[in-house]
Amino acid sequence: MTAPQRAVHVAEYDIAACGPGGTPSGRALVGAAADAGFDRVVVHARSTADGWAVVHAHDHALVRGEARPVEELTLSEARKAHAVDGHVVTLEETMLVANRRGLGLVLRIHDTLVTHTLSAALGIMGGDGVAALRARYLVVVATAKLGKRLREAARELPSARSLPREGGGWRGALARRLPNLARAAADADDLVVRASLTSPDEVRDRLVPLLRRRGAFVWVEGVAPERRDAYAATGAGGVIVDLPWDG
Repeated sequence: MTAPQRAVHVAEYDIAACGPGGTPSGRALVGAAADAGFDRVVVHARSTADGWAVVHAHDHALVRGEARPVEELTLSEARKAHAVDGHVVTLEETMLVANRRGLGLVLRIHDTLVTHTLSAALGIMGGDGVAALRARYLVVVATAKLGKRLREAARELPSARSLPREGGGWRGALARRLPNLARAAADADDLVVRASLTSPDEVRDRLVPLLRRRGAFVWVEGVAPERRDAYAATGAGGVIVDLPWDG
């Protein structure tokens, strides 16, 4: 693997404080990131009860004034769930909007049910070959179990293991200390590390060479806008920038 021509710049909007009915739709996230000049945007993909994928940051959605688990909703019910800019949209709709805007997606997934839907959707949109998929998409998992299930269901999808910033007991501590082993345990292509856990110098001098020898990229998440260029200059595959949601 050769070094990337430049780091991929990814927008991740801070919507954690938004309630189930106050989050932006996938369509709104794509529009904001494209208008701001980013290459990709982070979205959360979750599975419905009948096997569809919707873009929603929370595990509950607001339907007719009631917060309900997304995994218990049918697609028809999920389409009626409220978002701050209208209604919750499917992953497919989000991907089509992103394609029209020339934007890639970084998809955070939280359950194993969504993996089969991802395989079909990204396979169609990505075109032929793994390289085409890698140029537009990245699927991020937070656990080894989820990473392995993703690999079993969709071997061709580009994936990355995200390290926990804290907690997780001895397993979490070991993952932070031995990041490449954590990546391998999840059967993931790439590694995602938090900026709060590593400096640009450490990314450039230790992590990038370590992962490059194994054919993998380092992505840095939780990057403040003013530190974006410093991490982008390290040889990292991508820089995921934290941004406030004010749309």
